This record gives sequence, C-alpha cells and structure tokens, in this order.
Amino acid sequence: MDEKKIEQVHQILRKLQPFIVAYSGGNDSTLLAAISMRRSMDFCAVHCISEFTIPGETEYARYFAQNHRIPYHEITVSVMSNRQIIANTEMRCYYCKHEIFKNILAYAHANSFINVIDASNASDCNDYRPGKKALEELGILSPFVEAGITKDDIYSALADMQIPHAQFSNSCLATRIPYHTNITNNMLDSIAKAETFIAGLGFTAVRVRYHYPIARIEIPEEEIAYFMDTTLRNKVVAFIKELGFLYVTVDCEGFSSGNLNRMLPHE
Repeated sequence: MDEKKIEQVHQILRKLQPFIVAYSGGNDSTLLAAISMRRSMDFCAVHCISEFTIPGETEYARYFAQNHRIPYHEITVSVMSNRQIIANTEMRCYYCKHEIFKNILAYAHANSFINVIDASNASDCNDYRPGKKALEELGILSPFVEAGITKDDIYSALADMQIPHAQFSNSCLATRIPYHTNITNNMLDSIAKAETFIAGLGFTAVRVRYHYPIARIEIPEEEIAYFMDTTLRNKVVAFIKELGFLYVTVDCEGFSSGNLNRMLPHE
C-alpha cells in the first residue's frame, strides 16, 4: 500500500486517541491494530466473542496480540439471546452489530477510551451491509473508509509489513444461513465443525452454506479439482453426514463472499 495512505490513517488515528480497535482477528482489523501499535497510539484492541464468532479468528487474535505486544481485551456477548438476531431477517447484521458494539462502547466508556473504531474499508461500501447503519448510529468511526483504503490496499500492506494473513476475508458464521431461517446453536456448531475440518485438509477458503438437509460447500474455483480426489472427498462427505446432513454438494461456481446476498431482491 502507498505509504501516503498509511500516513493518512496515522493522522486520523492520532486525533482519535485514546481509542478502542474492534478487533475480530481478520485481515482488516489486524492491519488496523498493527498500524496503531507501530505508530505508538494510545489504544486497546477489543475482541468480542459471540456464538457467531469463528473459533480460528479468536485463536489468531490472541496469538497476534501476544506476539506483537498489542494491548488486548476480550468481551463475551450472547447474540443468540436477541430474538431480532436469531430471526435472521435481512436486518440481522444491523441488530448484531448494534448488540456487539453497544457492549464494546460500554467497555470503552468504563475504561476512559474516547472513541471506538472499526476496520471497515472502502471496498465494503459496494456490498449490502446493514451493519453499517448500526455503526453510524452508535458513533463508531472507520478510519480505513475515511482514508479510502480498499481491500487490495489491506492485502498489500499486510504483505509489506510481513504479517501473515488469509488469502480471503472471512465473515461470521451466521452468514452461512439463508435469510428467514431461524438460527440455532446446533446450526452454528455444525457449520463451524464442517469448515474447520475442510480447512484442515488444505483449502485456502471454505464456506459451508446451510440448506438443510443439504450442506453446500464453497471453495476457491481453482481448488475444486483437488476436492474431487476420491479419498479426500469421501472423508469430507462422511464427516459432514455425521453432523446430520443428508446430502453434501460442492458449488460449481466456487467460493464467493456474500453469496447469500443474491437472495435479496434487487431493483
């Protein structure tokens, strides 16, 4: 990423001190935390754990914070206690973001932090993201958006800073479940276990979309041929059927972030 953009982010952050970085453990928030640390900001990275959190991202958040001496704190929020969230309408992300960031704000205020910032970036503005409205209502700031930082900029900056990162961005477990399908803990548990198992076989990105009794697997298009290895495929099918699915399919179009948003009406 252009050093001028990094400097622009630095100048924005400098004015927001002391602040909380909402730290998911994903690529975007990892870069935001890294810049804050390397530019000696007065901040704390706060990681929120909910039923929708991907276990691997929590593990990475802890690892990265410890190894880069980033001030770090975890809070736990039960999003499944909110009926508006588990109803899983098109506004689920709005209610979920509101619940999570309300708790992060409470921690910030109790510990004398002035601002809470998140790692939304300019590329996010091109997708359906009702959670953005919740952030605006709560006064959460997005320095990457303000500086015009894109997803490609983030990948480039992480590589330049020699920070290990995922080839593809991730999203919470609820995004695997079609809108208007009530979310249950069993669904989330099955999805998390299936994705962890498949990722452990060497795939760079995995989504297991919940269409019970069907599990629809998305992996990068260039890795589909590898998935077709009989021994590997049989392992995956057997594991997912043990989770209670009757049918296991692979999406021929390959991995696509925000895939379930295709179901939304478009004008």
